[in-house]
Formats: sequence, structure tokens, C-alpha cells
Amino acid sequence: MAQLRQDSEKFIAEDTVVLVLGPEDAKAFAEYWQKHDLPFIGLPDPEHTVLKLYGQQVKIFKFGRMPAQVTIDKQGIVRFVHYGHDASDIPANDEILAVLREFNQEKLHG
Repeated sequence: MAQLRQDSEKFIAEDTVVLVLGPEDAKAFAEYWQKHDLPFIGLPDPEHTVLKLYGQQVKIFKFGRMPAQVTIDKQGIVRFVHYGHDASDIPANDEILAVLREFNQEKLHG
């Protein structure tokens, strides 16, 4: 999340809403959000309902949930998916921003 925070203004400039789902309960999630003053939306998903829909994996031997980034356009079409193999396997913001720019250009010319 710290990585996303670094470029939050760039995501906003691309007309993007960053939504972070986490496996914590609502109280723990709210406390984390307040403590770190995160500039995007966070939703607790303690039953893993949404996380499972998008295929986020749990690997017990790697200490929990693997990172997953899913970029969905305003029509609900998944445009980019990255499933991490370990906790540090996260795509660079520039990679995600390039995808956003690409489909924003498609909207303008399509």
C-alpha cells in the first residue's frame, strides 16, 4: 500500500479510484487506515468473499495472502491482473499507470 500511496496523485490524474481490500475485520482495518492516513478507499473482507472472486491466493508456507492487483475499467472489464508469488511480488506503479493510460486513450479514440 505504501507503493500505491507514493503515486496516489498520478492515479487520481488517470481518473482512477484505488480500492484496497484486506482480510482484516472492520475494526482492525479502520484502525490501520487511520494510523497510516491512507489516501484511498479500504474495505475489509474478513470472509475473503471478494478476494476469492478475483483469485487471490493464500499460501500458508509463505505466511498468508499473496499480493494481487486487479485493474477494472468503469464498464467492469478487468484490464490488468497481477498475482504475486510472494509478499514482495508487486508490479511497479509505472506498469499499472501505463495500463490505465492505455485504456483511457482507448476511451478517447474508441
